[in-house]
Formats: sequence, C-alpha cells, structure tokens
Amino acid sequence: MIDDILEFEAEIDDKLYKIERIETIDVSDQDDLPAESVLITHRIVGFEVPLFLVIYPNEEQFDIGYYLEVARMLIGLQDEEMYGTAVELIQMAIDTLNEFDSQF
Repeated sequence: MIDDILEFEAEIDDKLYKIERIETIDVSDQDDLPAESVLITHRIVGFEVPLFLVIYPNEEQFDIGYYLEVARMLIGLQDEEMYGTAVELIQMAIDTLNEFDSQF
C-alpha cells in the first residue's frame, strides 16, 4: 500500500509535511544484502532534513532514515519525535488512499 502513495501533504501540529514518490533507489549493498532487499521509495519533507522511506519488501516492513552526505550512506532515524511524526504522516496517507479506494 505504501508503494501506491505518489504525493501526499498534511499538516501535523501546525507544520506542513509532504511525502513524494521518488525513483526507487536500491541500497541493499549498503547492508551486504541481495539486490532489491532494501529500497528507498519516498522522500518526506518538512523536517529539518529530508527523510526517506526505506522499504524492506521481503519482510513487508519499512523504516525511516536520512542521507548522510559525508558518509554517503543512509542512516536510520534515531529521533523518536521525528520518527513518530513521519509514521503518523505515512499512516494518514495510507488511510486517505484506503478511503479513496473504498469509494470505488
């Protein structure tokens, strides 16, 4: 369902956030995993730094991270408040898609 999100905007705590579908980036090699095991599929803007939605298709899980330019690698997000807001935004987008789909 996350893959179906193309673009979504919402206001949370008086701040505007946006999820944007990007060209999928395979970062599996960063963790020495087989190709297409770890994919970056969306950018989340509205935070101090752009965040990225990281999908683990084989495990049907996702995570949120940011790109560390100096190390040229994706780092898992450790800030619990930012993580919670990002997850809330993703859930809002999924709920909106589900509502739209149920109308047809």
